[in-house]
Amino acid sequence: MTQTLPITPTTVRYIKLGAGGSFARSSLEQGELQLGYHEVPRDLCAAGDWDGVLSYFTGIRRSIGKARDSMREVQDFYTLGPDCLWITFSDGLLWWGFAEPGVTWLATDDNQSASRTRRMIGGWQSASIEGTPLRMNDLTTRLTQVANYRGTICAVRASDYLLRKINAQDEPIIIDA
Repeated sequence: MTQTLPITPTTVRYIKLGAGGSFARSSLEQGELQLGYHEVPRDLCAAGDWDGVLSYFTGIRRSIGKARDSMREVQDFYTLGPDCLWITFSDGLLWWGFAEPGVTWLATDDNQSASRTRRMIGGWQSASIEGTPLRMNDLTTRLTQVANYRGTICAVRASDYLLRKINAQDEPIIIDA
């Protein structure tokens, strides 16, 4: 799908689709944003009880900082709206898209598959709005280093650069030259 209007998200998040990208293939093929965290009680998340989720993680994480990080990741998955741009990396490409609100619980305890999903609006994209493939080798490490994040979901520091790439816009230094 190519579009002509620039995308203008209010938020940008990177998501690691499973440990070592184990959910990437199914997530990309099915047009879903997938999350593991099988151990997190579904009822706490569905109720938006983030204090309860934090308490749960406090009991199983090594530090309060790690517990807060885990709670924030689950909270982002559940609460960020369709104006959040989600990105991931797979098969040497940057993939991007927007997710519909609403989480579907898959009721699985198999750590090889996701436990909850959100539907991607128009599926995942791996090209700019003009159709140019977004190859990792063509992107600055300021952006691709986010793939080294040791957790699951995080903010993207190089979001201005990312948006220029997706929107097929020249870098400011090239425009000034």
